[in-house]
Amino acid sequence: MKGRQKTNAGVTLIELLVVIAIMMTLLTLVAPVAINSIDRVKAQDEYLEFCMIIRKASLNAFVNHEVVFIEMNEKKIAIRAGSPTDIENSEELYDEKEFIEKNFEHLLFSNQIVSFNRNGIPDTDVIEFRQKNMTKQVSVLGLLKH
Repeated sequence: MKGRQKTNAGVTLIELLVVIAIMMTLLTLVAPVAINSIDRVKAQDEYLEFCMIIRKASLNAFVNHEVVFIEMNEKKIAIRAGSPTDIENSEELYDEKEFIEKNFEHLLFSNQIVSFNRNGIPDTDVIEFRQKNMTKQVSVLGLLKH
């Protein structure tokens, strides 16, 4: 039996449990950071989408030669369009075929209405919203320039 050598071909259960415990500890440290990063990216994506909505509303007002309204309330934006003669008649202004609504998850708006005249120029200088518990103000004309 001197010629026989004992070879260790596998791992023991204890070694496997130690590796799993180390992996679980690392996972508990890294997971919150990864989830926070994902939320931050989603919030930034929503902000960029909001900027695009503002730009499109201005462009639509200019191209279609009609007034465009953006109503912001909580996590919702509603876009309505109408010709300048429809302003007195609110029923025609809120025609459903020219109504777009968008809900956001990470942006929170105060009750605001921004209107773009027939030339695509807004009547409001600043839009205020909350993102990740921070109040932010965005220049509407600044959004249109970029």
